[in-house]
Amino acid sequence: MFAGSGEVYAVGPTGIAWRPSGSWQADDGYRPIAAGTYELRWSRDGGGTLLVRGTEGNPVMNNGLHSVDCN
Repeated sequence: MFAGSGEVYAVGPTGIAWRPSGSWQADDGYRPIAAGTYELRWSRDGGGTLLVRGTEGNPVMNNGLHSVDCN
C-alpha cells in the first residue's frame, strides 16, 4: 500500500510558479489527473477552480477543491 499525491501550481504572467496553490493525497497511489477524474474551470477574471476527485476505492484526501489564480 502506498499513497499518491499531487500539487496545484498557478503560473502568473512571469511564467513562474513560486509555490503550490494546494495539494492532495490519494489512496493506493491513485493518480486522479492521469485517470481524468478532475475538472478545471476558468472564469473571466483569470482565476479558476480545480476539482480533483477520486474513486470509491481510491479516495482523494486534503480537500480536492483548489483555487487557481493566473493573474
